[in-house]
Amino acid sequence: RVNSSSNKITIEFIDIIGKKHLSLETDNISLMNGISINLGKQLKQGVYMVLFSDGLSVSQKKLIIR
Repeated sequence: RVNSSSNKITIEFIDIIGKKHLSLETDNISLMNGISINLGKQLKQGVYMVLFSDGLSVSQKKLIIR
């Protein structure tokens, strides 16, 4: 969880070898309310790290696409 009053949140999808496949920006309110991201065409099967950053702190989650 990114704890920030900052409006800009960056979300990055990085594969296990460190290649960035997708990067997008949203605001903190939209992220807390839930956003929908269509990954079908951008990401293939595999394991990715999803990084959430507000410019001051970073949170990460593992994503597995089968």
